Amino acid sequence: MWSIIPIMLAIFICYRLVMHSLATFHDGNKMGGIAILSIIPFIIFITICYQLFK
Repeated sequence: MWSIIPIMLAIFICYRLVMHSLATFHDGNKMGGIAILSIIPFIIFITICYQLFK
């Protein structure tokens, strides 16, 4: 049960980043939206490493 919490947290954070990035794109700031989306691979990488090496 407790091992799924980091995965769910990572999915929630990625979802919020995508929604915030889409709102930033909608406001006309494309570079800000791309910068927000560039964080997602690092979150996925950290989550995978945590799951592999815990």
